[in-house]
Amino acid sequence: MTPILYHGNPDPRPVEHTLRAGNLTVTYQNGLLRSIRLGNREILRNIYFALRDENWATIPAHITDEQIDAGEGSFRVSFVCTHAREEAQIIRWNCELTGSESGEIRFSIDGTVLQAFQRNRAGLCVLHPIDGTIGQSVRIGHPDGSHTDSHFPKLISPHQPFFQVASMQWSHADGGEATLTFVGEVFETEDQRNWSDTSFKTYCTPQDQPKPVLLQPGNRIQHTATLTVLGEAPTQPTDSETPIQLISLPPSSPSSLLPKVGLTHAIDQPKLKTDEAAHLRKMGLEHLMIRLDFGRADWSEWLTVGLSEAKRIGAEVVLSIVFTDNYQTELYQLQMAVEWLNPVVAYVEVLMAEQSTPDALMAEVAPVLRQVFAGSQLGTGPLTQFTELNRNRPDPTPLDYLVYPMNPQVHAYDNQTLIENIAAQAHTVRTARSFAEGKAIHLGPVTLRPLPDPVADHRHPSLLAAGWLLGSLAALASEGPTRVTYFDTKGPRGVMEGIDPETNLGRVYPTGLLLMALADWQGAVCVSTQTDAPLSVSSLHVQKDGRELLLLANHTWDEQTVALPDDWPLPTSLWSLDETNAQACMETGSLPEAALHTERQIVLKPFATVGVVV
Repeated sequence: MTPILYHGNPDPRPVEHTLRAGNLTVTYQNGLLRSIRLGNREILRNIYFALRDENWATIPAHITDEQIDAGEGSFRVSFVCTHAREEAQIIRWNCELTGSESGEIRFSIDGTVLQAFQRNRAGLCVLHPIDGTIGQSVRIGHPDGSHTDSHFPKLISPHQPFFQVASMQWSHADGGEATLTFVGEVFETEDQRNWSDTSFKTYCTPQDQPKPVLLQPGNRIQHTATLTVLGEAPTQPTDSETPIQLISLPPSSPSSLLPKVGLTHAIDQPKLKTDEAAHLRKMGLEHLMIRLDFGRADWSEWLTVGLSEAKRIGAEVVLSIVFTDNYQTELYQLQMAVEWLNPVVAYVEVLMAEQSTPDALMAEVAPVLRQVFAGSQLGTGPLTQFTELNRNRPDPTPLDYLVYPMNPQVHAYDNQTLIENIAAQAHTVRTARSFAEGKAIHLGPVTLRPLPDPVADHRHPSLLAAGWLLGSLAALASEGPTRVTYFDTKGPRGVMEGIDPETNLGRVYPTGLLLMALADWQGAVCVSTQTDAPLSVSSLHVQKDGRELLLLANHTWDEQTVALPDDWPLPTSLWSLDETNAQACMETGSLPEAALHTERQIVLKPFATVGVVV
């Protein structure tokens, strides 16, 4: 039961191997080289390879014949990887990963196509971390032998910053230099923060080349990426027994208030029952987002239900309108519905079903919406990703705010990737503010999976999801968006399970319990802090009315020890939502009881969320 509670399914902890190549440390995991580090400085986040079909779907891979030889300062890993769909093998790869005592890491793949396949990508990809990389100068080597001097962009680049890449040489934050070379194909680099990934990706098959490409049986694909790093490893302590520290950060936004938090009305779920509405009221939600999708024949029914449920939970209404190409008729239908329902709406945002909302459409509908929803704030943005907003920047003049959704798994789905990608959320706000011309930034829905998606993420009921939510709030608070909308109110994408009509039983998920912990802290001042191991433990520190709340979330399978700041008053009140009490708390819909804590150090159980209050 514990793995399910930890991360939503029974899969055990992934097997990892820590390897060394001279001064470099790397984690090998199921065919990937992750977190290549010089001391504590991450040089590359990931080297891997992928097969993507004509619709950009990722083809599953199966690894066999794995051999790992690890020395004190070198390694060699070999394996066979087969990409297959519905048991039909597509490509078989022979793979060799090596690290030398001189600090060189090489990742080589040799693939043989087994059946005809339409591919958009087949081969190596490299992820570069954001921390310590943005703003750094880089020299791009091209296939013709020429070079271009550039830099890793600080704000999110709408399009690829680097083209025709055969090699990259850049300075890392500790003063050394890294060189990355590619053999086998031309590469280019995209800014994955567009999809709220905390990385730049250098990948094979430039986007301007025709695709899909038809692979024929017998075709060979051979790629090699080689990394060399110059510089000495920093001498910071890396002892696993050293407690994680909280460090102060300079605020990057003049606004330091906790964003207004709300949820999304759960369409296609039964109406809220009395106990469910009571649980939601305990979460202190500022708003409820109602998605009015004119692509659905039953839009008016769900609008009526959503307005009623917003009243029941005491939340303001965000009306998120998805127009189709028939928007003029739909605008008239909306006017008629408003005359009948007479709703009180705080925010109105305009989206388009198949594209970013054109300025011409906003110019046409904005005056009507201003009249119909007098006193409401008006916003617009994309239905899918921040990418669309960044590449199709609207005219903010007729607007009160810009809005966009986010999720952490456009490109990868594992637990570690979800946590790694938390930090990118703040970068999207910073970039959006650069072209918003002073207008507010709202976010939502911020979800675990891309929307619309018929499959809910299995991690919704888990402790990991609560930790991800805490990390997201902390990251966003650092940039000061006005409003953030998260998951559904209930159901498989919700913060609670929903009451079973036969048993009259239901559960509040750990995400919902976390929102209950924050209910009394809406409008609190955020203290700019984070831990010195943010991929292991996230922190959110807020102050209000002379009180302080510190929330900590462990993202790992191991216990983590965090040291409270020296000026934190002791004794203090502490509660922990973890493997020992989470099931009972979910069933009762209440937080764990707090206890007096007298120690400067706090031990967090795996995937636990802890609250410390003074």
